[in-house]
Amino acid sequence: MNRLLKLACIGIALFFLLLNIYTPLLVDDFLCPPGINSIRDLFIALYSHYFNWGGRVVGYFFSQLFLLAGKPIFNVVNTAVFCAFIYLVTVHITGKLRTFNPALFLIISASFWMLIPVWGENFLWLSGSTNYLWTTTLILLFLIPLRLNYDNNAWNLGVPLSILYFFLGTLAGCSNENSGAAILLFLVVYALYKIVNKNKFRLFEILGFAGFLIGFTLLISSPGHSVRMEIIRAYGWGYMDYPTLEMLFNRFIFITKTLWTYHGFLLLGISAFLAFDLIYHRKKKLHLFSYLYALMAIVGTYSMVLAPFFPSRVFLVIAVFLIITLGHILSQTDLKIPNIIKRNSVIIVSVVTILFSVSIIHATRDILQTYVQWHERIEYIYAEKNKGNFDLEVAPIHAHRKHNALFGLSDVSANPEDWNNGITARYFGLNSIAKNYKLYNGVSLRKNMRRLFTRPQITRPQNLCLENIRKSKNEHTQK
Repeated sequence: MNRLLKLACIGIALFFLLLNIYTPLLVDDFLCPPGINSIRDLFIALYSHYFNWGGRVVGYFFSQLFLLAGKPIFNVVNTAVFCAFIYLVTVHITGKLRTFNPALFLIISASFWMLIPVWGENFLWLSGSTNYLWTTTLILLFLIPLRLNYDNNAWNLGVPLSILYFFLGTLAGCSNENSGAAILLFLVVYALYKIVNKNKFRLFEILGFAGFLIGFTLLISSPGHSVRMEIIRAYGWGYMDYPTLEMLFNRFIFITKTLWTYHGFLLLGISAFLAFDLIYHRKKKLHLFSYLYALMAIVGTYSMVLAPFFPSRVFLVIAVFLIITLGHILSQTDLKIPNIIKRNSVIIVSVVTILFSVSIIHATRDILQTYVQWHERIEYIYAEKNKGNFDLEVAPIHAHRKHNALFGLSDVSANPEDWNNGITARYFGLNSIAKNYKLYNGVSLRKNMRRLFTRPQITRPQNLCLENIRKSKNEHTQK
């Protein structure tokens, strides 16, 4: 049975890799600055990003690195990060670092498949996964030593690993604003607990805390925040023109409604367990981290009251802490499976498997259809460029399911002046690009099998020279 479960875990990894392969570059992926040809150029772009857009330098670095390295390499690395992410979630639930639990790995993977609002954005989209999946993985890794030390105060890291832990703390601190606020409160509670219990602080804890504070300070003090705020204000997002109290109140209400919509039943279940633990004075109380994980989820949610924009993909780290909280509570609770469930376990597992299979089939079909439409668009763009056409209208690309990376993102619009249209045109060396619904005639996977087994040849943006393209266009016109 255990061998079968391990094979199922390998199957999940291969399936995830397949979905990555059939997820194209989208939206922010086209923001790869022209001229990045080396790591040195990447750090120059990183410096510019910090001063002109925001402090999330970790996700930005990884996204630009793999746009430079190429999507095929990213597909493999992203799959490895996904597996590490699921494994770290299981470690936080069980508290066991060196024990791999294949059944729990499968359950956690299925939980995220069901509960993440925009699964494709968080796990498959290159810019989205590097900014959310990868940074959340770093955060979970950063918290592991603290989790283990709480269970055993003698647990420690050597000096070399403690120094590395300082840098890990810095990366965790400058990952995302809401996760940073959550970890900050976690560290405060963790430190107070050690002080009250007169436990000695280890070197790795001191260095890790210092690294996190440096990283979080760099994140929230980025000069680029003010630039982004003005852009958001221009778009009218986040109640920016409201009086301060009204603005914060409206954001609070919006965030609360969204949290309830996405994870209301999870909150109810966790609240019931924690309330029972607090009210009834049992001999065996819940682990402190059960409360800390729940607290991080709440703080990670409502810290976004200070942010003008609250996209659904931000809920990844919140869902992570909620799932860890519930799993951690259940691992400490002596729940007995009713006999009726035991007797019908085969039927229950079969029904659940069928339901998941249906969901997986529909999601895969939707992702493949998007890939085919994207492939067709790329072929059309380069065919038209060869003819000297640099102002193009293209058919729309559709996404219908949350497991598709394009779901919740914006394709090019009918207005050539829109932001997304501009970055897409620049990436492909066009004067302009716009969407025309009249060009859409549906998509059939059966008729597009060729595109499923080939990848379009895309010229790297740093090798494009718009002046030469325009010169070629003028020469073509004169002919």
